[in-house]
Amino acid sequence: MTDIDTARRAIDEHVLGVMFAGYIPDFGVCETYFHLRTFVTPGITREIARGVLRDLTDKGLCHYRSGLFTEDGEVAGAGYGLTREGIATYLEFSGRERPKGMGDVWKEQQGKMQHETGYLIHKAGRGWYRPEAAGYTLNADEAGRFTHAEAVSHSHPNGPDGPRDGLTFRHQSEVQAGSNCEDALRIHELTVERNALRRGQEELSQALAAANARIETLEAQLRGAEAAADTLARLHS
Repeated sequence: MTDIDTARRAIDEHVLGVMFAGYIPDFGVCETYFHLRTFVTPGITREIARGVLRDLTDKGLCHYRSGLFTEDGEVAGAGYGLTREGIATYLEFSGRERPKGMGDVWKEQQGKMQHETGYLIHKAGRGWYRPEAAGYTLNADEAGRFTHAEAVSHSHPNGPDGPRDGLTFRHQSEVQAGSNCEDALRIHELTVERNALRRGQEELSQALAAANARIETLEAQLRGAEAAADTLARLHS
């Protein structure tokens, strides 16, 4: 590709990427629309963004809607959102994998762990399920041991995406023998929360570094495109 083609593709990827923030994995669509100012950067003016969006709309990669409202019912004006073709094009440009929805995660977990056993089921405010789910106990040693499939079934009484009704499950390796279930679960929840915060900090740092690098690349590509455009203008003047 020429420098101009490379710069244009980079701008297209940026614009499509802004709209991809509205992607809903569970439905496979983008239902959020973005105002024109959302696409403007130090290297992409309002006029360039408008022209690119019109071109992407003509190609069927995004669509324009007016009369939009926020989730609070306030008037939001007009904006642009990705089509299914736009989602596919952005994923191709960026090299990203399509984010998994809850249905995908559910199927993976079911396939990997449906035969695994040794799970304890807990009901908030009641305790552990006894063997064969016959009543409750506060002592982990007296709790029943269930297969993963059984634990999932018992702890999702309203389906995979429905309310859990205070039901959770843990593998016996995560529960201290003879422990009180409330203490053990609280320790586990705090540990998971701490680890998630640490991972979140690392991911944010990596994302910031990647974003800064991407901005520098796009700015360099845009400068190259502007220089090429100036050269072409001088040749035809």
